[in-house]
Amino acid sequence: MWTMKIIWHIFTQANFIVRWLSLILVLIDWLSGLHLFVKFYTWLVLNHFSVAKQYIDVVELAKPVIIDVIRFMCREDSLPMLIHCAHGKDRTGLLVAVVLGLLEVESEDIIRDYAESQDGLLCIKDRVYQEIVERYGFKLECTYAERETMEEVLEHIEKNYGSMSEYLLSGGFTLKEQEHFKRLFLEPESE
Repeated sequence: MWTMKIIWHIFTQANFIVRWLSLILVLIDWLSGLHLFVKFYTWLVLNHFSVAKQYIDVVELAKPVIIDVIRFMCREDSLPMLIHCAHGKDRTGLLVAVVLGLLEVESEDIIRDYAESQDGLLCIKDRVYQEIVERYGFKLECTYAERETMEEVLEHIEKNYGSMSEYLLSGGFTLKEQEHFKRLFLEPESE
């Protein structure tokens, strides 16, 4: 879900000097294969924001990508489907939260589902630590799936849009598309 819009947003969070230094590091990375730019930017910019704030940036700036994925899920020829990413809590956690919210699952259940990801991360915690903390320089908290993180994201959506349906509507995912999605993913009510 890393769009140019997100990358530009992150880039502009730093002051002028940091931006120039980071451009030099991009060149060094390109020539050497190192990840100095990411570590530098993570250390000076991203680590100053909470995981929830980073998720909220993705929710806002990658809305078209999120909607594209949900539209893909609406294609009957794409089902059944498995949703995953490298660790299963960030991109996957956000997408699943949006899907569950669209299906009108209670916020508390979405939060609990996200927080349960922490147990699933235990078997790969060394790999997650190596990739997130050592390789890219993120703070240790970025490896956790804490309920407060998802609470803050859902509160942001509720406060700014009123509901997950309205959030998706604001990005062009119509009520007709939403109803089609629900028909695909919900059991019909029995009489």
